Amino acid sequence: MRTWTATDSLYGTRHLAEVWEKDGTLKKIKAFLLADMIGDADLDIQRDSNSTPWLEDLALEAPPA
Repeated sequence: MRTWTATDSLYGTRHLAEVWEKDGTLKKIKAFLLADMIGDADLDIQRDSNSTPWLEDLALEAPPA
């Protein structure tokens, strides 16, 4: 097993950003929400102090899909 680094979990994210940059999608995105619940035993969404407050408010007020 290798040593886990801060970038080891970002392979898919970096690939998607490259694809969106190449096809022009990246310029159209105003906000992006990644709802990754893998590993959360309670499957609850908690407030994150690193997120944009108004965007998090909007996401938490949205009706369930």
